[in-house]
This record gives sequence, structure tokens and C-alpha cells, in this order.
Amino acid sequence: MTTDEPHAMKWVPSPADDLVIGPLRWTGTAVVTDVSHAYAERIITLGLIERMLLDMMDGERDVHELRAALTSDSIDVSTERLFQILNKFALYGIVQRPFTSVRGAVASDVTEGGDRAVLEDSAATRRFGDGLLNAWQHLGWLSRPVPYIMLLVLGLLGAAGLAFSVPDALAESTTNPSWAGLGLCTVVAVCWHLCVTLLHENAHAGTFHRISGRRPQLGVIGFGVIPLPNSRLSGLLLLSSSSRAQIIAAGPAASAALALAPVAVWQLSEQGTWLNQLAGISVCLETAVLALGVSFFPNTDGSRLLEAWALVDQIQQVAFRTLTGKNRLPAALPTHTRLLVRVYPILLALTIVVWVLAAVGAIRLVLT
Repeated sequence: MTTDEPHAMKWVPSPADDLVIGPLRWTGTAVVTDVSHAYAERIITLGLIERMLLDMMDGERDVHELRAALTSDSIDVSTERLFQILNKFALYGIVQRPFTSVRGAVASDVTEGGDRAVLEDSAATRRFGDGLLNAWQHLGWLSRPVPYIMLLVLGLLGAAGLAFSVPDALAESTTNPSWAGLGLCTVVAVCWHLCVTLLHENAHAGTFHRISGRRPQLGVIGFGVIPLPNSRLSGLLLLSSSSRAQIIAAGPAASAALALAPVAVWQLSEQGTWLNQLAGISVCLETAVLALGVSFFPNTDGSRLLEAWALVDQIQQVAFRTLTGKNRLPAALPTHTRLLVRVYPILLALTIVVWVLAAVGAIRLVLT
């Protein structure tokens, strides 16, 4: 549709009935938001002006009135630019189309579908993906209030058990060990940890699917020679901060809850036995991985929780570009967003200090 058409300015655009609009978030350079049709594969990121225009569409204002409303908010958008945005909206079905679908629109609609069972860059085959990597289909109940609270409680108990047990477990596991037995127990402990990680990712995916109705994508990626489960939750940014936080926290909570198993075995088994040594190594490994996951290093669950709360993309990049003056921090952003962006470098520095002290303490414990 162009401005040359006489009826163009009288068009009254309105959002599509099944349109899902995510919250606004800060990328470090712009305020953006994600939109999508319910359960559709395609997700579109809109800028601030596009989002403002979308919010102004009430099914009563025509194009002329919408432009006047933008102007009243000190947003100077030419008529040509306005129609470029509206045509984009119509092409992707963001607004109800004022025309019968043509070839371009039909082709655009086709690309919305096609959920994938496993990640395209995954080492997993579809057959494997339909098995272990689809365990999330049976874990949606974790998002319900009572089971989720129970999961958090068990996770806290597991984390406390690890913190209480790991000093003695580390000391005993490294005191006059049988190196062959130590190596074998380490291999078994790593295999146990891979199972824990698999459930960790499925807990993310199961709660995401239950809350959003969208299909997560799970696969296996290579971390060196070690295969690790990995999840991609397309559409996570369409959800509210609280829902995102619930999904992100489900993973480490499940890992910490499963840590109760090696903690209990280590506490109850006879000291010096292979079972006690295996449980001790598992306690040390789970403590290190869980602590790393909830820390404030980039791209951990801990930093993802901060991003969900602050509504910021890649908080480490935003924070350090702001700190060095490469990007400014607009005063119009919410107070908690600006505060967390300013505080993140301090949190990261404290995290590094804590890990250095923990490493030094562990080395001294082993040597003594």
C-alpha cells in the first residue's frame, strides 16, 4: 500500500488477533521488543517507534490519526516512513491485512511454521532427539506453583548439602587415593553429571513449553571432546520478566535437587570405600558446576536471571560498553535497569575474587 492510493490514509490498522507482544528491553543501543503470532516459529524484533505505533493501534484510528498521535509524542515520522512500517506489519501479519494475501505475503506466512525437534547445529540425530532430549515433554508440571516451590526447596537443601559436604569430600578424595580407582570414579562422576545436565536443560525446556506453549529445541553440542546437552528457547523474550526468571531458575534448581543423591551417599557410606570415593568426587564436581552456573559470569544462569530482571540483552556487553562510555544509559530507562547495568561490573569482579579465593582454599586443603 502506498501514499498515492486515495483510500490509504483512511486505513484503520489493528493488531492481529493472535499477536503476542513481548516486554520492552534495552540492547545497549536501542529499546526493542519481540512480537510473534501465538506458537509461530517466526519472531520479529521491533524498534521503539514501531512498538509505539503498534501500541497506538486501537482499531479506531486511521493512518492520519496515528501519525498525529506520534507527532504529539514528539516522534516525527514522515508519511512515507509510516507506510513502510505499516507495510512491514501487513507483510508479516502483525496487523490485520487490508488485502487478500498475495504471493509475497503467502511466502512470508509459510516461513512461520516448521518447528524443529533438535538444534540444527547439534551433534544429535533426530532419533536421539526424540528420546532423551524430549524428556521435557514430561516435565511441564514443574512450572505449577506447588511442584515448583518444592523443586526450589529441594534445590536449596541440595545446595546447602553441597556446601556442608564439599570441604571434607575434597580432602578425603585426595588423601592417599588409589589413582586407578580415582580415575574410574571420576569417569563415573562425569557421566552422572552429564545426566544431571540433561535434566537441567529439560527442566528449562519443560517449564518454558508449559508457560509459553512453544516447542523448545534441544540438542548436544561439543565442549571439546565432551558432549553436553544444550537448549534453545525460541520465544523466551516474548515472556514477562517473572516467567523468564521462573524458566531460568528451573535448571539450577533441578541440578541442586539432584545433588541430594551424592550428598546422601557420601554422608551415609563407609569412609574409604569406592562408593564413598565416587560420591565424594561427585559432590566436588556438582559443587563446582552449580556454583559456576549461578555465578555472574557472562551467559550463565545467574547472569540470565539478572537480564530477565533488568530487561537487558547481554548485560555484560551493555554494562562494560556503558562503563567505558561507548554507549550511554538513557535516563528514561527504569531505575532498576540502570542500577543493574551500573552494578554488574562490580558483581563480576566480586565473582572473580570469590572464585580465586575458593580455588586457593581448595589447593591448600588438598596440599595439607
